[in-house]
Amino acid sequence: RERLETTASAADVAIEAAAALASQSRRAEPIDSKTPRAAAAASQPPASAPRVNTGDSLEAAYVASAEALLVAGLGRRAELVRCWFSSLAPRSLDAARAPPRQGGRLYASILLDARHANGQVDRGPLPGSAHTEAWLALWGERSETRRFKDGAIVHAVVWPIPAAGRHLLPLTVVRDLAQRHLGISRCSSAMGGIDEALAAPLTGPSHSTASQIIAAFEKLSAAMRALEGLPLAITSVAATGPIFSHTEPFPPAPVDAGSPPPPGATRPRFVIRFETSGKWPDELLPLAALKTAFYLQIGDRLEQQAGFYCEPTREALLVQCDGFTFSGTIAHDKEERLLVEAEKPAAARSLLRRTTSGVRHTTSVHELSGQCPAFGASVRFAKRWMHCQLFSGFFAPQLVELLVAHSFTSDGCRPPAYALAGFLRFLQLLHRHDFAQEPLLIDIDGGMGEEERAAAVASFKAAREAAGGGPGIFVATPAEPRGSLWTDDSAPAPALRRLRRLAGCALRVLQDAIVPASEEDELDLAAAMMEAFRPSLQDFDVLVELDAARVPRSHLSLGRSLPPPSGAASSGFVNVTHGRIGGAGGDGVLELVQVIRQRYAEHALVFYDELGGHVIALKWKPRAFLPVAVKLASTQDCLQLERLSQSGAASWLLPNVAAMLEDIRMEARKFNARIRMQRSSARLQ
Repeated sequence: RERLETTASAADVAIEAAAALASQSRRAEPIDSKTPRAAAAASQPPASAPRVNTGDSLEAAYVASAEALLVAGLGRRAELVRCWFSSLAPRSLDAARAPPRQGGRLYASILLDARHANGQVDRGPLPGSAHTEAWLALWGERSETRRFKDGAIVHAVVWPIPAAGRHLLPLTVVRDLAQRHLGISRCSSAMGGIDEALAAPLTGPSHSTASQIIAAFEKLSAAMRALEGLPLAITSVAATGPIFSHTEPFPPAPVDAGSPPPPGATRPRFVIRFETSGKWPDELLPLAALKTAFYLQIGDRLEQQAGFYCEPTREALLVQCDGFTFSGTIAHDKEERLLVEAEKPAAARSLLRRTTSGVRHTTSVHELSGQCPAFGASVRFAKRWMHCQLFSGFFAPQLVELLVAHSFTSDGCRPPAYALAGFLRFLQLLHRHDFAQEPLLIDIDGGMGEEERAAAVASFKAAREAAGGGPGIFVATPAEPRGSLWTDDSAPAPALRRLRRLAGCALRVLQDAIVPASEEDELDLAAAMMEAFRPSLQDFDVLVELDAARVPRSHLSLGRSLPPPSGAASSGFVNVTHGRIGGAGGDGVLELVQVIRQRYAEHALVFYDELGGHVIALKWKPRAFLPVAVKLASTQDCLQLERLSQSGAASWLLPNVAAMLEDIRMEARKFNARIRMQRSSARLQ
């Protein structure tokens, strides 16, 4: 009872501090009435801290006191705070006035404000004002008097948290308040339970090298637009790709000047456009040759006038700036038309993705990432989860970004304020949305009207009625109301079915861990939550196990023990490769998977994890093992069997599994691969 009265008194002090903090923040925070969400928030009355109700139940009073304390301490970081006690066992009515039981747990649920959740400075009242005593009673020695850029000298609390843990700042505030005023020394939370999924050197849920890459690109872009001596002036240098929208799971780390990046590292990409000219060729081969000539000239000018390391190739220009190697391509509208006229629709779509559509998508996602601070990390968790489940190559990274964006742009749905909530919404969408019967409309730019929605629904129905049924996941945006370009390569039906089931399993694992049934510390919670990222291999027929030490990005795999590779040349003579910023080659595992998929596309589905995975999984297609009549064009990778019947002997063809696996083993010999066959279910679950 004495402890409860002390807590209630502290809560009263906290309520006064909350009023002071709220009044200070309302005076200091500008309101942008042009933003619909900001205008709606401004029209709501300011929230007040709840009063402590010490009724018949001391537990209820204790909960209300803790709730008022958290409201005061979190301030603008939280829009709503609710606390409750766990029910350990049934209790009689006579025990209503008993103090909180030993061993009980206090839960706190917090609805964060994404704009202020990770602020490192809490501004308080002016020294000597009416609220100073309450403020000092709330924060004690943490409070200090500081002078801000606007000239104000006020009490403030500074949270010196490094970038790696900034997304957990609200949890730090809660722990400090619980220890200071409630005497609670142990607080566990699932807020950072899946942080291990994005843990790597210079990378984490709240930090990465993306900001450094963007700054380096702006420097490179300015240098390219200022080049002199080119036949045509450069009018535009536009970024494209997930790195520039803060949605790349593991952006590359900087390397020494003139050194190549590590094998398999993601390259930041950009698109170059020149001023209008009528002298561009009207044929594909001369146009490609002219682009290569421009790469040579631009690289030469950049080395002479800006001092950058450059390496021109036939298809792109590699430029190194501030330790990051960029890949640039030239875009011209005539090339797309020529590809269409040459009846190469796949090449035309690929060109659009790399140039016009890629730049437009990157711009839209970058703007959404700036409006919703939790969006970038949510996408990175979603991509990491899909790679861990061996779906690499089945879904375009831009499609995953659109799926996550649905949770942040849906009407009547509050955008998630931190990454774990955004990731959970992504899993819910995959598990619950019927992609076969309903299109997914994503108003990422806020410009999808009734006309665009009607066009999207009509296009979806037409795609489903056409031969093949259209893409498995049909997505429409304001820029592409008749179907997004990023859904053309969506996964086949068995992979989509598996994705939906795994999303449901991961969702249950995470939801059970967030509010555990028994007392667990944070390490146990994190271990339980990371089970959602562990791949399930028992449903596959063949596993190609690679030597982890030979996989280029093996340091990114979950449970890794290998150090990250450096970008230095492996040769003992560094000067031999100095300046060759393209490196010796790309990702060998990706090239191996592409060979297997192209060669055995009719026999199996191929799954792998491009982020350090060292297992390539194969699932045989049941139809491929039905006997067919002998035809000369179908005898490759097949066994010819004689079948006796009443009409005589007949020859049939069946896949030669042993020969195919031996061929795969030989292709993967540089990874010291081992082939393992296992019994699995008939269908891919």
